[in-house]
Amino acid sequence: MTNTQKNKKITKPQSSSTNLVVGHWSLGFRNSNKGFTLIEVIFALGIFAVGIVAILALFPKGIILGRQSKETTVAANLAQEKTEEYISQNYDDIPIGNIEVRLKADSDPNSQLYKYERSVTVEYVDSNLSVSIADTGLKKIVTDVYWKESGREKSLQIVRLLNKK
Repeated sequence: MTNTQKNKKITKPQSSSTNLVVGHWSLGFRNSNKGFTLIEVIFALGIFAVGIVAILALFPKGIILGRQSKETTVAANLAQEKTEEYISQNYDDIPIGNIEVRLKADSDPNSQLYKYERSVTVEYVDSNLSVSIADTGLKKIVTDVYWKESGREKSLQIVRLLNKK
């Protein structure tokens, strides 16, 4: 060994660099903390995948709720339309009893309204809203709309009072 080799000190690698000694040669590799390890990347992708799956799971529920909302709105409009037909008539011209019993909202099977059925009942009521046999000057118009949603029957009811003027 030469004096130069004897005087050469082997130093402890610093945290920012790694020295690899091969024979008489020292190869310095820099260890940068700026990159990601494979485990960090896999973990981040896992979290990302769980988030995407959760978001995608909400879409079908949102579509179902949107359809239900649309069907309920159509039913409310059909009930309101039929109720307004009777309210626009003269009080004495509105018959008492079951006026319409579950009639289709539209007779065309290709219509979107075909699945809806309406019924209208008119009754005399007193000032306490109890059903009365005699004309008390107050009629209660009850309009029900029925439709099937996901194989189950749904219904919506509108109740209006009409007084004799």
